[in-house]
Amino acid sequence: MTSMTTATSITTEEIVQEIVAKVCTTANLLEVRDIEPFDVALFLQQVGASALQVVSTHEGPVSTVIEKWHPVDCSKQTTQFDLHTDGLYRYRVPDIVALYCENPGRGDSPTRFVDTRPACRELESRGVMSTLRRSQIAYIGRDGRHFPSDLVQRHPVSGEEVLNLGARGYICPMFDGGYAPSIREITEAVSEMYASLDRAVVLSHRWAKGQMVVCDNYTYVHGRDAHSPDTERTLLRFWFSVKARETPESQVTGKS
Repeated sequence: MTSMTTATSITTEEIVQEIVAKVCTTANLLEVRDIEPFDVALFLQQVGASALQVVSTHEGPVSTVIEKWHPVDCSKQTTQFDLHTDGLYRYRVPDIVALYCENPGRGDSPTRFVDTRPACRELESRGVMSTLRRSQIAYIGRDGRHFPSDLVQRHPVSGEEVLNLGARGYICPMFDGGYAPSIREITEAVSEMYASLDRAVVLSHRWAKGQMVVCDNYTYVHGRDAHSPDTERTLLRFWFSVKARETPESQVTGKS
């Protein structure tokens, strides 16, 4: 069963200690915390001094999720954003995603967090995983480049199967000279996959000012439920990885 803690107050130093303790030993990191006041510089400093390292987004060490009416960057929109793994344009995705709420706006755009492990187990019982294991997700970046990676992966700590998803892209068969699933097989398997994911929601979080949600980016996919733009809603997004898992290739932001 997923271990999750409801929102309680915590200091900037304490949240870093909590993240390190869990992400290095389990696959269950999903925490909701109240941090007020929140010092971004101190937070990044504490992370850098720990077993973690900051992973830069395209905006730097912190990115702002806010309505900017951008046609392709979903972080600069506040409307619907389907389930996804963060950082698919990188050689290795970040281990951790942290979202901090500066302004909840109207408060009617919750973020969903889905545990992909029970979805994988359900799909295995339905005979679907063999097709998904032979499939890739090709994420399409903001510049139109395609970044392929395996749809089914292994969690770096637990070894459990997890799903690697992108909101913008397509799913295609692996082609290495072996069996390649057909279009029909992939279409049917992906349809069942999303039905299983919809049943595996563990948190639908309605934001309040000063709250942070931290999640394992391998175990959980997340997405935004919204039906109209919210120009006041503002989140800060941070990516971190465990230093011991990083390689020089991990810093590369192109896999195609």
